[in-house]
Amino acid sequence: MTDIPNILLYNTGDKGGSSEVTVYTTNVEEIINKKLVNVVPGQSSANWSLGPKDTKIVDLLRVEERFSVNGYIDESDKTKFKAFITKGGTVTMEWESETFEINIDKLTVTKNNKAEDTDRDVMFTAIVGVDI
Repeated sequence: MTDIPNILLYNTGDKGGSSEVTVYTTNVEEIINKKLVNVVPGQSSANWSLGPKDTKIVDLLRVEERFSVNGYIDESDKTKFKAFITKGGTVTMEWESETFEINIDKLTVTKNNKAEDTDRDVMFTAIVGVDI
């Protein structure tokens, strides 16, 4: 079994500060979406015997990078973790020796019988980008 590097989250410019949270990761998906537009030309009834025309693909080079993360945090970090989504704007995420500016768009914090008393299971999705 491979160890997945943990994720470090903090408010931008506050590394090592009071906002820092470590997510002990169990699963990390890095998702890259590219916007493609497909154009399917019509075929006139006079040319039906030729079959359908080839689909034309337009690559707009609009790439979205997204993360889906499962893991757990210390229960004492729950309020700080929730603040990343409720305060608005981006936060800094460090993972696999890379630094990303992300905006968390979905967050689930779970308390269950499987977790240690001092842990909370978390799942979040985030988009990589900058604030405007």
